[in-house]
Amino acid sequence: MTNIKLTIAFIMIDIILHAVTSYLFLFNLNLLEAVAVASFFNYPFQISLALDLVFITNNGLISTRLKKMNIFMEDTIKTVMEPVNTWKFNSQTDSRVTKIKIINSDLIRLKFISSAVQAIRQAHQELCDIARELNEQLSVQVTVEMAGCFGLFTGLLYNLYVTLVSHHDSIIAKVNSVVSLSLWSLVYIGKVFFINRSCAIAVVEAKKIGEIIHELDSPIINDELRNEVHQFALQMVQNPLIFTGCGFFSLNYSFVQSFVGSVTTYLVILIQMSKIPSKPDVPTELSTIYENSTEWW
Repeated sequence: MTNIKLTIAFIMIDIILHAVTSYLFLFNLNLLEAVAVASFFNYPFQISLALDLVFITNNGLISTRLKKMNIFMEDTIKTVMEPVNTWKFNSQTDSRVTKIKIINSDLIRLKFISSAVQAIRQAHQELCDIARELNEQLSVQVTVEMAGCFGLFTGLLYNLYVTLVSHHDSIIAKVNSVVSLSLWSLVYIGKVFFINRSCAIAVVEAKKIGEIIHELDSPIINDELRNEVHQFALQMVQNPLIFTGCGFFSLNYSFVQSFVGSVTTYLVILIQMSKIPSKPDVPTELSTIYENSTEWW
């Protein structure tokens, strides 16, 4: 259901951006030409948006499967942690055969749980392998995407600042520029956030099962189940799930914080280095006299 909502949201964003771009071209072109030119300019963005949607939705599916595994493991632990062989027997009414049946039932239960943990361990490994393969296949695209978003987001914010402090444009032109720049800025920072969010959620769900299985390591389990738990823990340590951009950086919430911090730093540098008049140039009386005197000489 979440992936369906996300797909609808991406389609709506694409339609809105296409409409805004077409509207901006209407000042110099007719409607048909404006739509055609907007489609041409937005085509690379639409391809990038489609790849982002594939990456995010697949990460969402992997996260959902991992979450279901975690819930199943928690239910399994509740079953294991139930007291084993704690039934009280009346020596006059309960026979030795009844006690043996209950003990055998406990052994069967532990055997079933051991098989379940083994199946979950294998499924967890396969899901993590799928996530790594997805990251490897789209790693270059995601890396270029993050670099492009950094440059474009910084440039858009700088142009937004220039538009706001400039007094040479008309009110209508300024409003159009502010709306367009703000919308595109939100789109690019949104892409960075949702890509990293999908990776962070998948990593959290993959690590969570490692915390859950440690609760199974208790005196009431048998050697077979304890061995499965230790193998699961070793698998988690040796093969952790990590999403990276070609190995240069990890995709998570920390990257979003670093991204925003870097954009802010470069934006401040650009603003300090730029020379943008905050007010229109109005010649003073002294400057007018000086200009007239230089013209006379």
